[in-house]
Amino acid sequence: MGLTQQQNDTTSLTGHGKTAQTLEQPPLNAAVPPMPLQGLAQRVPSAWVPYVQLTRVDRPGILAFLMPTLMGLCYGASILDTPIPPVEFLQKTVFCYIANLFLRGAACTWNDNLDQDVDRQVPRTRNRPIARGAVSTTQANIFTLAQVLIVAWILSYLPPQCLPWSVALGVLHAIYPLCKRVMDFAPAFLGLPFSVGMILPIVSLGINPFSGPVVALTVVEVAWSCICDTIYGHQDVKYDIQAGVGSMAVRFTNSSKLVTSILAAVIMAAMVFVGVSDNLTDVYFLIGCGGTAVGLAAMIYYVDLADPASCMYWFRSGLLYVGWTRVGGFLAQYLLSLVSA
Repeated sequence: MGLTQQQNDTTSLTGHGKTAQTLEQPPLNAAVPPMPLQGLAQRVPSAWVPYVQLTRVDRPGILAFLMPTLMGLCYGASILDTPIPPVEFLQKTVFCYIANLFLRGAACTWNDNLDQDVDRQVPRTRNRPIARGAVSTTQANIFTLAQVLIVAWILSYLPPQCLPWSVALGVLHAIYPLCKRVMDFAPAFLGLPFSVGMILPIVSLGINPFSGPVVALTVVEVAWSCICDTIYGHQDVKYDIQAGVGSMAVRFTNSSKLVTSILAAVIMAAMVFVGVSDNLTDVYFLIGCGGTAVGLAAMIYYVDLADPASCMYWFRSGLLYVGWTRVGGFLAQYLLSLVSA
């Protein structure tokens, strides 16, 4: 859910300036039921449930954090002159997963804490732990700090050249919720910490993070973040307008498919550039470029932006399918390099 929008954009849904006032707001003083239990939240003591829900460890959004990092790892592994041994590659993959598990928890807790007042005004988010009062603001701050310390400890095992990027990762994730209050294009900013997460394993492998292909992959990540957030944000468009907040979904309510199509074209151009620049083989172009093109086209064409269930379905499907095709192209290239070594 976005958090900024200029008032003149709120007229796009009905064509008059009273759109926000005519939408029905859920009663804020009504008893708010807890979030449905799923995954790990079903298996922990009841006192732990709100904290599990804060970290989203019971939900599939970990892919939004993990896939950029895996893409960076697989990209780096695919272009090294001497391939990484498979066991070492697997160890690095596990490291990426653990780091992102705690990073996502810290980022989501921090985000929910800052967004609690707005979350209470949106039916889909008003039962989140902080918004419904199951976790206090102070408790959430302490929980965020604990998770940040764990992430810092994990990242301390990376090579020294990764330190500035690790710091940037934390700072950018901390700033993102604040950006939602002052800009309409916060998803583009969100793409920056995800891009840094992608760059970290690249830097750890001794590869130049400012090379043309790495910059192109950063463009891919920022554009992909905008596509995902726009589709995700359409679940809450009318409530975002009512609350006086915004997102790319609000700003481009009537042209979101055009905007996301343009962003998809940017992604494809950048991915082809990477393949050509690094002289990657046909397997990358088939899986990475071809698979991603199919996934983006299906996602944008079939999603019904007026149906929240459709938005959530294609958001999750996109994270999974497009995430894996972007990773898969480089992974296949890496595996091919092992065979050819």
